[in-house]
Amino acid sequence: MTTRDTGAPAGTPPGEPDGAAGGAAEGGGWRRRKKELTRRALIEAGLRLFRERGYHETTIAQVCAEAGIAPRTFFSYFSGKEELVFADTAERLNLALRVIEGRGPDDTVAGVCRCIAEETFALAPGGFDLLGLTGDRMELVLSTPALQAAAMRAVGQAEARMAQALARAFPEELDAVGAGAAVGALVGAVMGAARMAFATGGTDAHAARAAMRRGVDMAVRGLERVEPAADSGG
Repeated sequence: MTTRDTGAPAGTPPGEPDGAAGGAAEGGGWRRRKKELTRRALIEAGLRLFRERGYHETTIAQVCAEAGIAPRTFFSYFSGKEELVFADTAERLNLALRVIEGRGPDDTVAGVCRCIAEETFALAPGGFDLLGLTGDRMELVLSTPALQAAAMRAVGQAEARMAQALARAFPEELDAVGAGAAVGALVGAVMGAARMAFATGGTDAHAARAAMRRGVDMAVRGLERVEPAADSGG
């Protein structure tokens, strides 16, 4: 077997970076990890202070002090306090859209909806599982009118984008109304189940997760029974 000349100095193990390139790769990895840790520290500090002191009563400066991070750094990560509460929303939406856009020729609407739930539940943006805080976060949102309005706005926007993507992915099966109904069934089932789990079982993360998965199962079973819509123009 001929050894490929990599140009690495003698003694450098195959496949390992060397010199400036290796240092740059390591430096890039550390900077990425540092950003993830900073983001996580801000989220944890913010949610903790919001619960303890109140959302409106807590300032960004207090969040930064709790996290041990300079206030000027905050706006490199978040636009404001509201974004701390919904820090995973954009990433979960983007993942859902990628799942829809990547549908296979044999995939069904119900199957794609189940995959959306499975993939987005598994996502932990920045290594931080905000779904594990479902109960605490829901308690905060339900007790803060401004956050309730923000949550409804975010969910509405996400549903609209997902429905548009689903209609494009299944043009033979779904029109705009059908796609909106499918997405609404999935999202509504998940949120409704989580809300009731919180109301009856407190802030236990395992109970909230189990409830959300049960909601997904019910929504998907319903979608499996729905026949593709006939041409509404007839």
